[in-house]
Amino acid sequence: MTRPCVAVGNPTQRSVVGVHNGSANGRWWLYDVDRLSNGNLLLSTTEPGISLVEEINATTGEHVSTRRFPEVLDSHDVDLINGDELLLNDMGREGDDRVIVYNLTREEVTWEYRFENHTDAFPKAGGGKYGGDWTHNNDVERIEPGVFMVSVRNFDQVVAIDRETKEVRWRLGEDDNRSTLFER
Repeated sequence: MTRPCVAVGNPTQRSVVGVHNGSANGRWWLYDVDRLSNGNLLLSTTEPGISLVEEINATTGEHVSTRRFPEVLDSHDVDLINGDELLLNDMGREGDDRVIVYNLTREEVTWEYRFENHTDAFPKAGGGKYGGDWTHNNDVERIEPGVFMVSVRNFDQVVAIDRETKEVRWRLGEDDNRSTLFER
């Protein structure tokens, strides 16, 4: 069995000085890992039935902070944006797949894009099974202020979503056309 872990080390010497063992802390999976401006690591992980966002000291492997998101079933990606916001994906299992922005100062979700509210762009008959693994939105990145790029794996595409209008600005690929992106 592969254990979820993150290697921590000295980037200037390109050496591993330790490993953060997620399973030793009750984690099922570790997903995206990003280096923060302070040198620490920001990672998305899970415990049974919920997602967590952890900040890990990259030198010691110690937890700096852990935020539990019981309302987020399965997040594969988290990014710190605008200094005080977390951008997360949520692969719901009841058709409630979404992308959210969580404000760290206010400690609340301040923005969300629910795929089920945009069936013109993401029809319920497309992708995976609606109410199951429907969109499998795997990754989310801020590509410019107010624009989020989202991998929507089960629709065989990557899209850019405008934060203000919630419109899809552009898309790469299309559902069931696997020449650009293949969901499996």
